[in-house]
Parts: sequence; structure tokens; C-alpha cells
Amino acid sequence: MTPTARSGANWLSRTLTKARTRADAAVRATVADDYAGASARLRKKLSRYPVAVWGVGPTERWATTAAARIHDAFVTLRDRLTAVGSVDDDKAGHRARIAAKRLRYVLEPLEDAVPAIGDSVEALKEVQDLLGSMHDSYLFARTLRRKARAKPAARRGDRFAERHRHGLRVLTARLARRRKADWNTFADEWMVNDFPQLTEHVSATVAQLREIGGAGVEIERKFLLHDLPPEASAAAAVEIEQGYVPGSELVER
Repeated sequence: MTPTARSGANWLSRTLTKARTRADAAVRATVADDYAGASARLRKKLSRYPVAVWGVGPTERWATTAAARIHDAFVTLRDRLTAVGSVDDDKAGHRARIAAKRLRYVLEPLEDAVPAIGDSVEALKEVQDLLGSMHDSYLFARTLRRKARAKPAARRGDRFAERHRHGLRVLTARLARRRKADWNTFADEWMVNDFPQLTEHVSATVAQLREIGGAGVEIERKFLLHDLPPEASAAAAVEIEQGYVPGSELVER
């Protein structure tokens, strides 16, 4: 970076530092005003967690629930990734990054139960970093262009302002190159190589969790009795036929 461009970069650094200091002070003031009340309310509500034990009907097993949530989160991610058609699709890319983060957050707690989940988590972290870097470059470049258009202070003069604008243009060009490089990695490498592997891993994870949860499988127990209680001898015998409806799930009895 030339001395002229460096002058603009230094000015930008000082400007952003001052803005951050003001923003931090505003956040601290807001937290100071709201924290005490919010903390007291949360402590009161979270101190007890009543759960009904009796009278609760059959519920879905955790593995089956997790499989459904992972499947839905992956479908959302797949749809949002396919909507990112170019480096300029910033909103679509940002939505895809959020979907990747949500899928990763669903997967991570289950890594001990399904060790293969680790590969999926690493792939999701990588695409989060790529899409996040592209989004950050887009936002920062927009900020730089806005500051470059700003009218300089009268006491500084046009020459001072032009040095700053030159430095901002240099930084904007660097951001554009970084964003393009991230896009190439995302489109030509991650989507081509990593996404198909992620699809296979997630499908295998969903299948394994469904198996753990016993989805679609009836667990049946039969007992042979060597005797009956006296009360049963006076009752009429009833013969029943037992079967199932194809395609339906039978609940354990």
C-alpha cells in the first residue's frame, strides 16, 4: 500500500475506532439499565421446571425427533445454497450461512451418539466461514464507498480528502478480490466436492438416528402365563386377531 493509500487507511481505522467506542458505551448503558430486571425475572422463572410424570401419553423418542429436525434443517440449507447463483447474491448467501449454522447447531450435541457427525460439522464450519467472509467483504465495501462519497470537513481541504478517498478505493478493491476468491472456493470446490459428501453424511446420520429411535419398527412382547388370578376364571374368554395396516407405525404396547 502506498503512503497516500496508507493515509486513508489510517484515517479509516481512527474513524471506526471512535465509532466502536461510542457504540460500546451505548450498549453498556442499555445493559446497565435492563440487566437487573431481566436477571431477576429469569432467575425466578428458571429456578423451577415442573414436568408431569403420570398421565402422559406415548411420546416420540429423542432420536426420532432429532432425525426429523436434522432432515428439515438440511433441506432448508440445500434450498438456500442452490439459490446462491453468483458472487453478487449477498442476501441469498447470508441466508444460506444462517441455514448452515442452524444445521450445525442441531448436529453438534449429537456427536457423541453418532461420531460420524464430526465430518458434517467440519464441512458446515467451512462453508460458514466462506459465506461469512463474502458477506463481511460486501458490507465493509459498502461502508467504504459511503465514506468515500462523504463531503470532507472544510478545515481539511480537498487534497486531504482525496488522499483518504484513494486509500478507501484501494481497500475496496482488495475486498472485491477477497470476495471473488471466497466465491471461487465456495462455487468450484465446496459445492462440487464437500456438499455431496455432506449430503451423504447427513442422510446416513438421519437413517442411524431413525434406527436408534425405532421409527417404523414395532417392539412386541408376548408372555406365557402358567397361572391366572382367581378373578379371571369367572370372566368370559375372548379370542382376538392381531395384525397391522401396511404403512402405519405401531406403538409399543
